[in-house]
Amino acid sequence: MNTISYKGFLGTVNFSEKDVCFYGKIEGIDGLVNFEGQSVSELTQAFTMQ
Repeated sequence: MNTISYKGFLGTVNFSEKDVCFYGKIEGIDGLVNFEGQSVSELTQAFTMQ
């Protein structure tokens, strides 16, 4: 599993060939928080701005 972390939060990272984008969700919290981007840079920026 690919992951990304920021300020103690862990997010999963996946790639959708159909949508040509990276996407993920923050794990270990109550609720659902998704993030996405078309590049690793965009994905990282979206995750750290949550």
